[in-house]
Amino acid sequence: MDIFTSGNTNNHMRYQNKEFDKWVLKADETNEPSDYQQAIDILNKDIPAIPIYYYVRVKLVKPYVGGLHIDLMGNIPTKNLYIIKH
Repeated sequence: MDIFTSGNTNNHMRYQNKEFDKWVLKADETNEPSDYQQAIDILNKDIPAIPIYYYVRVKLVKPYVGGLHIDLMGNIPTKNLYIIKH
């Protein structure tokens, strides 16, 4: 949600709402679900962005390739790869 805060450099929509910023800051400090919900409710009411697509990374891997682990960023550390005898 931080991407929609007023000072965030990734806020390309230039969305600004001081009340939303306040709830996001409070939620980040308290980690309280109800505080996050307050921010979400404001965001849903304002609808600053409508996602019409999202990126997908498709990887085709032969079944005899072992050690494949994709990290959260979509990177594959090749040092762990090996060929399974087939």
